[in-house]
Amino acid sequence: MSNSLTIFVRNDLKMRKGKMAAQSGHAAMKLFFESMVQTHGRMTLLSKQHAEFLEFFRNPVVDICMVEDETKLASVLASLSPTSVIVDNGRTEFHGVPTTTCAAHGIFSPCDLTLLNVPQTYGTEIKSKQIFVFNKDKPLSKEKACQQAVISCLKLLYSEMLTDDYGNKYFDLFQKNALTDWIMNAFAKIALSTKTMAELDEVERQLKAAGFVVERIVDDGNDCLCVSPQYPDDIDPITRHLSLI
Repeated sequence: MSNSLTIFVRNDLKMRKGKMAAQSGHAAMKLFFESMVQTHGRMTLLSKQHAEFLEFFRNPVVDICMVEDETKLASVLASLSPTSVIVDNGRTEFHGVPTTTCAAHGIFSPCDLTLLNVPQTYGTEIKSKQIFVFNKDKPLSKEKACQQAVISCLKLLYSEMLTDDYGNKYFDLFQKNALTDWIMNAFAKIALSTKTMAELDEVERQLKAAGFVVERIVDDGNDCLCVSPQYPDDIDPITRHLSLI
């Protein structure tokens, strides 16, 4: 068991900051989802993995490790377990070509994961999306943005889980809501930014007033918001004025 998480990111792709943060969040949450048992419309985090996850969050350590290219990424991952690899659809970058961008390793003991099928979506087929809002009062490095995206995304997902009669945490994929649509449809993430802390505070106020679950990472002028997955028509009125990062 490890109480740290490593995100391996391809350096040769030269991803912009927001793209790299979103891809890192993808890798972390895919590792989280794939650690669960998937049966009868449920994704359940059993007791052993649950204990390991909580141990990680007592003092979360996220390392962002840049690797040279796809060959080097495959070489690094060959000796590690468990790992989850992200292949981006190429919908917004990489000229429409599916591209391996990053991978996650850590938190859980060596094991075989349950492969999570990530649907291939193109064009504007985003049913539900998760929003990150970063604050740029101070210079924000790509590595810091990735760390914030990973931690806030995992914390928010855990807070959205249900609890069964045996104390197990789970997602019910039969529920008809934005969270389920997000899990089942490529879990889109969008990274936005504010220029000031006051603007970030106001965005957070509006999001919570609308009833959205918001996880905030407090980080000395570089605070970050992670919002529960929402349908575009519901969240865009609050966030559409923000800039991509």
